[in-house]
Amino acid sequence: MFSLLVFAGCGAIVTDAERHGALGTVGIGLVFFLVLLAAIGALGHVSGAHFNPGVSLSFFLTRHLPARDLGAYWLAQFAGAALAGLLLLVIWPGHPADLGATMPSIAVGRALLLEAVLTAFLMLVITSVATDTPRRRCARRARHRRRCRSRGHRIRAAHRSVAQHGALVRAGAGVRAMA
Repeated sequence: MFSLLVFAGCGAIVTDAERHGALGTVGIGLVFFLVLLAAIGALGHVSGAHFNPGVSLSFFLTRHLPARDLGAYWLAQFAGAALAGLLLLVIWPGHPADLGATMPSIAVGRALLLEAVLTAFLMLVITSVATDTPRRRCARRARHRRRCRSRGHRIRAAHRSVAQHGALVRAGAGVRAMA
């Protein structure tokens, strides 16, 4: 899927340059977003939505991806990106807009630092969302129920979600079992 992201996103950059800014920055960003959204929806259950080598590395570092799989993920991701780049080269042999490659407008070291920081934030969000296992959610829910019982709130098996319950408690409505 990294290949589809590279092909569509970089293709949008080239198309924008060829059409004198018809897509604009927002349009290019939307292309990347929509392709990633479609890829996660269609194939997220297959690979865990590892569509970026940085995602695979962060899952490896947080022990959610075995070391034996990391190399295979990276090989597939880089090979797919290279094939997408070659396809863009076949479609646009004149290399317009550097075929969508990022060309830093600041010093290379500063650009690399900026890319590293932004990638770290992205990986933090992805791993935080994707690695919330049912066991951890269940443990949080159990702690929440114990806290409610200690405060005298009624808890039943058909307990509302933690978010609904928290809103009701804050509003002073107490907790009632769902019918």
